[in-house]
Amino acid sequence: MGISSAKEAQTLAHTLTDTFNNVGISLDDQNNYIARVVRENKHLTTNDLYDVLCPLVTKEDAGNIQRFIGIQTAEVYPIYGSSKEAIGVFVAGTKKKKEELSKYELAIIQNFVDGAGIAMEHAMFYSNLIKISEQLRLANVKLTQLDKLKDEFVSLASHELRTPMTVIKSYLWLMLDKNNAESLSEKQRMYIDRAYTSTQRLIDLVNDMLNVSRIESGRFALAMKFIDLGDLINKIYVEMLPKAQEQKINLEFARPLQPLPKVQADPERVEQVLINLIGNSLKFTPENGAIRISIDYSSQMQEEIVSVVDNGRGIIPGDISKLFQKFSMVGTNYLVKQNTQGTGLGLYLSRAMIELMGGKIWVESEGLGKGSKFSFTLKTS
Repeated sequence: MGISSAKEAQTLAHTLTDTFNNVGISLDDQNNYIARVVRENKHLTTNDLYDVLCPLVTKEDAGNIQRFIGIQTAEVYPIYGSSKEAIGVFVAGTKKKKEELSKYELAIIQNFVDGAGIAMEHAMFYSNLIKISEQLRLANVKLTQLDKLKDEFVSLASHELRTPMTVIKSYLWLMLDKNNAESLSEKQRMYIDRAYTSTQRLIDLVNDMLNVSRIESGRFALAMKFIDLGDLINKIYVEMLPKAQEQKINLEFARPLQPLPKVQADPERVEQVLINLIGNSLKFTPENGAIRISIDYSSQMQEEIVSVVDNGRGIIPGDISKLFQKFSMVGTNYLVKQNTQGTGLGLYLSRAMIELMGGKIWVESEGLGKGSKFSFTLKTS
């Protein structure tokens, strides 16, 4: 309840404030003019202050108050904001009778009421904005706490999973060793080989989850040094060549004839990116296909560009934007073998690691049946 600073109004305020605060007026009250104005959405006039103050005070007390402050007429207006519903009520008490009020005086009161409506609505908006901002702040704090707990859980769970899975993998490898495999039937070897492959996939997933957790929490460490990119690519090429030959895919590395400047990078992470890109091409390239690894140097940009090009199924334009997103799959458009389904983390991690090393990574494809080209850059200085 707002009351003017006039002496008479302040006297009324001292009398009624506690009553208004503790009791209030029901909007269903059929006699009170404040309630009627809100319900009927129209301006009302009365020469009896009891019509405004009932049932908060008795009729006798209302008459005494009216005589004490000298009010002849009470003009009761609904206050509107931007909507058609009243957001408040304005009561103007005058020392003139209703018929003595001029149109000019009534217009002044109406203009004041309109201005009060705008001010009240702005104040309500501001109050709500403060409340919503505080709610959002608290929600953000909770989300940050939950995100931290999630990272801690993923990190702890991954560590706890990786140790037993590594042990299982080691025992399976021992069983597949030549000295032990001879005592196994063909079906037993097949089952153990599948278990070994699945265990390796689970270990890779755990490692990927650990890396994602470290990257997103800012705990991912890089061991930057100057490296010969040609030597590193050749090492990966030699390691992956047997797998390509097994799949009857022609894998080649077009190494530059002249030595190139060394790049500044983390060799372990560059290997991880290369293995992921070449591995993807091996997955999505059919038999008798070809994969070509190349490296170029841009003296203008002072960077080396590594590309992995295949003539596999390619990627439809709508899927390209999804490839480097976390847990994003491109469906069957880019899959040509049943065992190629991954976790959706490889390219996400590749992009994160390349960008942390100051480079960039992208993919090009003209569509299905046109192959694909994955490229990334690393700075030479």
